[in-house]
Amino acid sequence: ETNEVDVLLDGLWFANGVAVDRNEDYVIVVETNMVRGIKYNLNLHEDDDGNDEKEHKNGDLTEILVDTLPGFPDGITCDRGSAEKDQVCYAAIPSPKVPLVTILNAVPATISMYLRTLLLQLPDSVLRAIKPVKYGGVAVIHTHSGDMSILQDPKGEEIGLITGLTVFDKKLYMGSLVNDFVG
Repeated sequence: ETNEVDVLLDGLWFANGVAVDRNEDYVIVVETNMVRGIKYNLNLHEDDDGNDEKEHKNGDLTEILVDTLPGFPDGITCDRGSAEKDQVCYAAIPSPKVPLVTILNAVPATISMYLRTLLLQLPDSVLRAIKPVKYGGVAVIHTHSGDMSILQDPKGEEIGLITGLTVFDKKLYMGSLVNDFVG
């Protein structure tokens, strides 16, 4: 315990979920605005001289695990009880991609921020006319291979706006901001 905080990753666009694998070798971070998952290697060791200075086992500590999720992630959890080599993590996806956000992410950051600021200044009457999309999704991400599959309720009829996940006893539990139950 050092009572210090180390910044492991910066320059992220709304890091809205962090999970550690079962062996504590890496951290998975999901970025809401960039609709992606990043894997950060935690394998650090003392240098050969025994100094407290840390150096990395692997030259590059980060890799894009999933470059394009089907929607905006809001939290991630890993199945720490699984013995599979290719560990499975689950990212909650409460909302599908919206074309406007895809465009905003494609332009330079300064222009994107300017346009987002303009959108936030729209009158309440216009903002109330925008209907939220009913959707429920979970991205199933294999952390070694990078393979991904999607569990979804595309109309949010059974369970929508999934924002919280946990795995226990080989079962995935899902929470939501709008439902009065746990799935």
